Amino acid sequence: MNSSDVGIDNVQGDEIVCIKKGKKKPEKKEKDVFIGVNFYRILKLVWAYDKTYLIVEFFLTVVRSVLPFVLAWYSALFINKITSGDLTSIFDPGLISIVVVYLSLPLLMGLADVWYTYFFNKFYVFFAQYIHLMFIEKRHEIDVQTYENAEFNNLVVRVNENEDKILWFTDWFFYIVGRFVMLASVAFILFNYRWWFLPILLLSILPDLILQIKFGKIKYGIWDAKSEVKRKFNLLSLYFSDISSLTEIKIFKNKNYFKNIISNLLSSFNVEINNNENKRTRYKNLTTLVEVFVGAVIVFYLMNDVIDKTLAVGTFIFLLGRMSDTRDTISELFRGFSILSSDNKFITDVFKFLDTNRIIKNGSKKLSDNTPEIEFLDVSFAYPDTKKNVLNSFNFKIKAGEKIAIVGVNGAGKTTLTKLIMRFYDVSKGSISIGGDNIKDIDLSDYYQRVGHLSQNYARYKLPVKELIALGNTDFPLDMKKVIESAEKSGAHEFISSWEKGYDTQLGKEFDDGVEPSVGQWQKLALARMFYKNPQIWILDEPTASIDSVAEMKIFQELENLPEDKTVILISHRFNTVKNANRIMVIEDGEVKEFDSHHKLMRIKNGIYRKLFEMQKKSYETEV
Repeated sequence: MNSSDVGIDNVQGDEIVCIKKGKKKPEKKEKDVFIGVNFYRILKLVWAYDKTYLIVEFFLTVVRSVLPFVLAWYSALFINKITSGDLTSIFDPGLISIVVVYLSLPLLMGLADVWYTYFFNKFYVFFAQYIHLMFIEKRHEIDVQTYENAEFNNLVVRVNENEDKILWFTDWFFYIVGRFVMLASVAFILFNYRWWFLPILLLSILPDLILQIKFGKIKYGIWDAKSEVKRKFNLLSLYFSDISSLTEIKIFKNKNYFKNIISNLLSSFNVEINNNENKRTRYKNLTTLVEVFVGAVIVFYLMNDVIDKTLAVGTFIFLLGRMSDTRDTISELFRGFSILSSDNKFITDVFKFLDTNRIIKNGSKKLSDNTPEIEFLDVSFAYPDTKKNVLNSFNFKIKAGEKIAIVGVNGAGKTTLTKLIMRFYDVSKGSISIGGDNIKDIDLSDYYQRVGHLSQNYARYKLPVKELIALGNTDFPLDMKKVIESAEKSGAHEFISSWEKGYDTQLGKEFDDGVEPSVGQWQKLALARMFYKNPQIWILDEPTASIDSVAEMKIFQELENLPEDKTVILISHRFNTVKNANRIMVIEDGEVKEFDSHHKLMRIKNGIYRKLFEMQKKSYETEV
């Protein structure tokens, strides 16, 4: 099986966009961002975090780069002095002054290294924390709509693996500054001795620079082109770490099936990298020969000057060493720029992620303290980059305190409806009114304080039980009494009490003494979180799908007993549990077909709800 035959679905509510072989749109090639621009942005981040570090580290970098050159020069002076034949005593003032400086320089170099490392390590740890928290803020800021975009998900995969490159770039900045200082010092000496030494050294290393930059770009091109492959690989690999999917793989003996798919995905990624490295190595052999030949020519000229006694031995050793340093420094700079040229693409991705703007523009209006009405006015909606409407001409009003149920077959548009009420997306046509105001004009932070939303894909936080439930409202200190009451209403109290540590139990088998709840238990804990929040508007999308019918009935009784000012919007496939709702909305093909109480809907001859209800009732009777 080919890796390209495997489609990974990107679920957008009730619509499913499949990535299939031959169906992918060609991506627009973006213009490269100049490496200096990214350096500038990173230095701005460093400056904003700790400007003192930037100044001190820059100074120490220059000092550390100059001192080895000065030490080498004084070594040459020392050798020239003692081989000159002019000395009559080791206490010669000229010799002593050279020796004092020569012996002091290693101490200065050592101290510079110590302080450089001290400042760097101290900064690195806390700057890494600063960057990580900045990314957490950004990930939270980005819209749900953006996260459900396949192209953005490819970007997220790259960013997740390259976030730390901001720290690498900071390190590389000082490394390059240091090498440039060294190069400038050495270049000055070589140029003044024989001006043509420097140009031919540069020309000899130029092919290696071109080679490294070229193959550095190819490296990114492969990675970028395979970002979707990487995402598929990560998703498939998760099947072997999730206990439920791993158990099923064992039972159905699907190990080899998934292993082969993963192997093909990896091969499609790694083969190109391997070919890239093979080409790079072949060309590298040629560029190395050129560098060695040019070095030999320069050494020949220096040896000839020594033999002609136009060049002192110490100076010869100094120039020989500096020529080697120049070649190595330029080569290191080229290598550095090659790495940075490749990593610059990833840094561009990181800043592209950080520059991602909210699609949903926040309003400024605050809601009144009363539970607001919800009204859809001629609402139609299609997901971005799709033509087919998921919802068509929706018109309805949910009064404050109503208990509404939404039913319909899969793909009818039920989940999409709740996403619009939560304003994860904006409508394509029409408007949504919350408490008489357009939802686009309402401050979302204020709105979300009043709304509770529990989707089918609820979060499973691996926290102590009481903290997990109290996540329903972290604006106030944890209220243990309220935690227990919420667990009782959701049906979670019984199994929590059976655990040795009760509400102090750590969830997750990966922790010492951790407990892994069943799927149904996780769902009850998620419901407890909703009861703890106790919002004005409850939006529940299949909240009891994994819970037995007896427990489900008790939970729905708790929902029915909510105060009259609490609005409940409930999506469920179990008609027996939604029949007590004030009204039931039946959605079919993206339209509201029926919207009334259970009793009135059952009176409609050939009605959709009546037909579905009787079919489900009959299936239950058959099972009994």
